[in-house]
Formats: sequence, C-alpha cells, structure tokens
Amino acid sequence: MIRRVAVAVLALASVAPSPVWAQRPASSVGIQATLVGSDPAFGGVGGTVVKALDRQLRLTAGATVGRAGSETRGRGELALEYLFDPATRGWSPRLSGGVAGVSGPRGGGYVLLMVGLEQRPRERTGWRIDLGVGGGVRVAASFTWRLGRH
Repeated sequence: MIRRVAVAVLALASVAPSPVWAQRPASSVGIQATLVGSDPAFGGVGGTVVKALDRQLRLTAGATVGRAGSETRGRGELALEYLFDPATRGWSPRLSGGVAGVSGPRGGGYVLLMVGLEQRPRERTGWRIDLGVGGGVRVAASFTWRLGRH
C-alpha cells in the first residue's frame, strides 16, 4: 500500500506542467520540529525540501532525527501538497498527502494526511504549520527559506 502511494505521488510530480522561467514558483528549504503522538511518542528536528511543481502544487520531502521513548529514531516523509492561496501576504491553507517511514524495531511505513498553513508563500522566508496523521497524530512547525523567484 505504501509503495503504491509513493509511486502515485512520484508519477503525479513527473507529469506536472513545467512553467516558463519567468513564471516558475519558488522552491524552498527549511528546518522542522515534528511531534507524533504514538506509542511511544516521537519528537525530533530535521530538514525539509519543497519543490514547487506549479503555483499551487508542491512535492515535499523531510527527514527528522529524534527520540521515541528511550530510542533514537529517524523519520522520513514524502508528500504532495496543494496550496490554496499562493499569492497571499498572510497565511494560506494547504492540504497534503503522502507517505512516512520510521526507523527502528517498532518502525514502519504509514500513509500521511495533513492540513496546514503557510505564512507569506511569495516572500523569501516564512513559517509552515501542519496537523495530521501518519503513524499517530502528527504536529509539525518549520521555518523555510525560499529559493529562486518570489
């Protein structure tokens, strides 16, 4: 199931239209803190990369290292997200779906579903906040630096 979702996300990303350079939206990199309410709970920090496919559709990848109980674990995520209002100077809502994987003896793969807000999508920096599910209830906040055109 997880592989099918990952293949579908990558297939959608590969067929997205490629805008001319002057219209190309900005991609970004960021640092992220993630908490997952699971048994045991996971908390960690890591990095994110967001590849803008067009003005509203994006491919997001993240890697986090943290603690679950007394163990150090890694968590990776790959998601396709839809940004509702990319031109706003305020906060824009987002919907995301994809896959997540957790390392360790009690790790595994999970379907990832999230709602979120993104601050100032057209500016050079901004915050991103997510709430969703994927291996438990997931909350994340990240600060991003946008690359390229704004």
